[in-house]
Amino acid sequence: MPQDEYFEAHNAAGEAAHAIWGDILHERRVAWCRVQLDFPPVWFGTMPMIFTSRAVQENSYTNMSSWVAVAHAFEAVGFSPEDYYLLRLCLPGERRPERAHPFITVTTSPGGFVCRTLDANDWALWPDLLRSGMTPLRATSLVLSGGNPITPDGFIMDGTGKVVLSTDD
Repeated sequence: MPQDEYFEAHNAAGEAAHAIWGDILHERRVAWCRVQLDFPPVWFGTMPMIFTSRAVQENSYTNMSSWVAVAHAFEAVGFSPEDYYLLRLCLPGERRPERAHPFITVTTSPGGFVCRTLDANDWALWPDLLRSGMTPLRATSLVLSGGNPITPDGFIMDGTGKVVLSTDD
């Protein structure tokens, strides 16, 4: 992304930002940009990352459409930016692309930067698992394993992913 294009996006009027971000509130826009600095779905290069970092430090955000699309997709299935960050920290081998999984797409930018992207629909159950009392690592393992209905920690879930019984005494 040329720097001029970046600055135009960064300095866009409220209407332009609303057109791309929609109803996601300002605070969440900033939080989504902060998360994606650590886990970028697309690598635009060093300068856009620096400008995004600066924007976040100033309680602002950028309008990189592929990053905003990730925010929209994960918001639609119940994730907050904090949930998404926690999920990314729980993924095995987050920084090792050789350990890919069908739910994790690995791409390499022309400059060699590796990006790992997730499809929100593959992870839609994850926030509900957390809210039902499962730990983040176990919820991640459950989703990656294909959803064994009797989970390792003794919870039994109904067909919607809600915990209905714990086999622990």
